[in-house]
Amino acid sequence: MSQFEKKDKKVLKTLVSLTNLLKQISNKSVFSKSLPKPQFSILSHPLVNPYPDWVNSLKGWGEFGTFSDYIIRKILLNLFPTKVTNARIIAEDGWETLIATLRLDVSPFLTTVLPDVPKKSLFTFSEETEMAIVNFYDSQTHWKKSIYEIYKMSCLDRIVRNAKLDMPRFSRKEVNECIPFFSHIERWLKFKFTTSEAIYPNPILGHESTLAADADLFIDSTLYEIKTVKRPLWYIENEYYQLFGYVSLLEYLKENVSSWERSVVEWEAIDTIGYIFPLYMQEVTMDISSWDKNQRFKYLSELIHYSHII
Repeated sequence: MSQFEKKDKKVLKTLVSLTNLLKQISNKSVFSKSLPKPQFSILSHPLVNPYPDWVNSLKGWGEFGTFSDYIIRKILLNLFPTKVTNARIIAEDGWETLIATLRLDVSPFLTTVLPDVPKKSLFTFSEETEMAIVNFYDSQTHWKKSIYEIYKMSCLDRIVRNAKLDMPRFSRKEVNECIPFFSHIERWLKFKFTTSEAIYPNPILGHESTLAADADLFIDSTLYEIKTVKRPLWYIENEYYQLFGYVSLLEYLKENVSSWERSVVEWEAIDTIGYIFPLYMQEVTMDISSWDKNQRFKYLSELIHYSHII
């Protein structure tokens, strides 16, 4: 039994989300002794790839960001099918929860909040998104052909993260207007990652003894967050705690969880963390190879401690 299981087995009743946990900790400087000083590469590009204006008018930034995450994963699967490993996505978990909720809606163990629409519409949505998930995993189905289906599928993501389903708000016409935006990203991804060896589109990092978490992207030895935002510097300066948390969780899996219990990932080295900013067509990264295993475990232990008192 690991140090975390020995210490926390009795008190850890529910799996707390790393993202939600960090949102509740206002003074994150308490972690400074466990973390290296953030030193990311310089963001040098201007905003060169704006998204359509309707994203702002609909105030759909979060929804569009999640949609972008899935399109980028799909683009990578189209571009590099032989390099993508363990392509399972969180939306599939959301779909399974939706189906269980629709079929067993009187169960006290199901807490997913469904929208106030006819049940027939929800079943139709579940059928459409099931096919969207199947096509997502098919590397021969191009993202442009299935872009609206991928958008609808991305709406399932919130079921896992917030125990709530919101029906799609963006029209097919609006989503199709995003094709030039994503085409620019496709060209950049092809240039950037052609020489990469292993791509993990949505690695699951949580474990029953730690926290719930899944990263946006893991390529070779670099763990990425995708941020479709206009203020990237704010994220670079304030949101790096999440990336360090992901690395600590990966280290825990490497040391304490047998291979058949976790995703198949090459665990030899996690040397770099970074952000991908689609509006800027740039990545910024930080070398963390000197951040040793003991410090990674210390940070994870502190996070788990806070998950019990908040």
